[in-house]
Amino acid sequence: MVALAAATGCGALEKGDRAAAMKLCVDDFGSQEFCTCASDEVDHTFNWMQRRAFRAQHVSPNESALTNAVVKSCAAKVQLAHWPKSSLKGLRAACKGPETSCQCMEESVTRQFSFQAMSVAGAAGKLQDDPQFKAAMKQAVSECPEAFFAENAPWPESAVAKMVETCMKGDEANRPYCECLANRVSKRVKIAVIIRVGAGDEAANKQVQQVVQDITPECLDQQPKPPPAPHTHRRPKGK
Repeated sequence: MVALAAATGCGALEKGDRAAAMKLCVDDFGSQEFCTCASDEVDHTFNWMQRRAFRAQHVSPNESALTNAVVKSCAAKVQLAHWPKSSLKGLRAACKGPETSCQCMEESVTRQFSFQAMSVAGAAGKLQDDPQFKAAMKQAVSECPEAFFAENAPWPESAVAKMVETCMKGDEANRPYCECLANRVSKRVKIAVIIRVGAGDEAANKQVQQVVQDITPECLDQQPKPPPAPHTHRRPKGK
């Protein structure tokens, strides 16, 4: 009798846990089909202690290391047209710019990198090294540079150095002038604008060219001096 009561109590407890876990999952994924798959996977592949451990966390399957394989399996079975809220939250955490830039980054990355692909890389613990994910992030930097750099973020040294090398055009004599120019441009133009120039943004390119034009006089004294004209000594006639 005691055993029957205990079993009944455990069954009721697990039923309540399952319902709560389902709600958390649907709130996160927005898909009853996906979450039914996840619930079934947990029921059929976990033992009672594992099920209790996961459901006691009170999180979506996408937020627990215990259910990485479950999420990977269900992502392969149920094609989601969007990322779950928990993954978007992690993406948003990397955004350093205004809301519009964060939305741009979110749209860019999720358009290029499906949740199914992310679940596979995430289950293997290799998301940051995944070539497709890295390509998606690189493209997002080009499309939404403001999301990756704070408003007044300084230029990376590599960006200043690249501008110097581009300005020099292989002539070492131009280095002092080009360093002067690059250092001044980096103080007046946001790094996000330079990234847009690299992505072919004509408006950004015009903005930078105007700044270069405005500050060029400040660096003219750094330009290489022309070599002196050769001195020719002519003998006076008759001598």
